[in-house]
Amino acid sequence: MTQHIIIGAVQHDPQIIADGMKGTQIDVLANEIDDFSKRYDYYGYGDAIDDFDAYWEQLTTDIYNGDVQYLLDWLEPIVEEEDEYSTEAKELMEKIKEYL
Repeated sequence: MTQHIIIGAVQHDPQIIADGMKGTQIDVLANEIDDFSKRYDYYGYGDAIDDFDAYWEQLTTDIYNGDVQYLLDWLEPIVEEEDEYSTEAKELMEKIKEYL
């Protein structure tokens, strides 16, 4: 059974905590992705997230492990739309690619 450490209201895998700064950077990136997805598709976000804690844990773990291709696949069409979200989506893609 994996133990989890609670910091604030968010659970973290101990390995992420052990990596110190990397864990903090992952939290920052996960927050940016979460905020962007809410603004980009508020209703879709609300429909997709049933359990925020599980979603957050999965997102941060995926970033930590480099399992981020699905995030890049999601952002690519947004970049191609060339609308008000394109620049931010492109910036997020560049940050996410650092974890591949």
